[in-house]
Amino acid sequence: MPGTSSMTPSGVASIEALGLRGTLFLAALLAAQLRRIPVAPTRRSTLLVLDALRDLALIQVPWPADRWQIRPDAEVTPIEDLQWAFAWSTHERRHLLPVLEDQLGDMAHDVELADAKLELWDELALCAYSQAFDHAPPERLTNTGSYVDQIRQALNHGQSGRRQTGWTATPNELGNVAGLPGK
Repeated sequence: MPGTSSMTPSGVASIEALGLRGTLFLAALLAAQLRRIPVAPTRRSTLLVLDALRDLALIQVPWPADRWQIRPDAEVTPIEDLQWAFAWSTHERRHLLPVLEDQLGDMAHDVELADAKLELWDELALCAYSQAFDHAPPERLTNTGSYVDQIRQALNHGQSGRRQTGWTATPNELGNVAGLPGK
C-alpha cells in the first residue's frame, strides 16, 4: 500500500482508507481491550490481527522481542497477554471504537465491498476452523491431507464438516450476523 494516496508516511490517512479488514481488526483489538475478551479465536489469529495492524502503522508491537522493557504507553491484550501500543497519529484512541463500529455498520450494507466481505469471511472461517482443528484428536487429522486441505475440505463439506469440527452456524447465518454474504 505504500505509495497510494490512502497512506501517509506514518500509515493510513483516514478511517475510510482502513478498508473492511483494517476496520474490523482495529475494532476487534479496541473492543477486546474495553470488554476484556480475546481479540481473535486463537493466539495465532490474534498475532495475525496485530501484525496486520502493525503493517498499517496503526499500532506498534515489540516483535521480535516478547515484550518492551520500558514502554509507558504499552497496552496488553487482556486474554493473550501480548503487548502493543497505539500509533495512529491521525486519530485519538479514546474515541475511536464507536467510530469504527459505525463504519462497520455502514460497510455491512455496501454492495461494492462484496468481494472484500467474501475474502474476510473466508479468513475468519479459516481462523474458526483452525481453532477447531487445534483441539481435534490427532487421529481425526491424519486422513485428509495437509492442514489447509483439511480446513478447505471442512469448509466445502457442508453440515457434516461443521459437525465434525464443532461448527454450529451455517455460512449464511454467519454472513447475516456479520453483514457478509453467505456462501
